[in-house]
Amino acid sequence: MEAKFWYESWEIGGSKTSFHRLDIHPYVQKYASPDRLKGKNVFVPLAGKTNDLTWLRSHADYVIGVELVEQPIHEFFTENKLPYKIMGRDDLKQRR
Repeated sequence: MEAKFWYESWEIGGSKTSFHRLDIHPYVQKYASPDRLKGKNVFVPLAGKTNDLTWLRSHADYVIGVELVEQPIHEFFTENKLPYKIMGRDDLKQRR
C-alpha cells in the first residue's frame, strides 16, 4: 500500500473508508481474547483511530498504536476524550 493512498483516504474522510470500523473487529476479539492479553504488550501498526485500541487497552498491560497520518491520531484522542501531549522532533512524534 502506498503512503499516498493512506493520506488521501484520511483526507476524504477516513471514517467512511472500508478499513475504519465503528465496532471492535471480530478477529481482535476472537484471537486476542482477554485471557491471552493479560500481562501483554500489544503493537498495532497503521492503527488509524480504531476502537480496537481502547478495547485492547482494557485487557492488555500496554498498547502502542502507530499511524502514518496525524489526523486520525488527533481524532482518536479527541473522540475518546483522552489527554495527550505531543513529544518528539522533526518527523518522529509520540503522543502519550
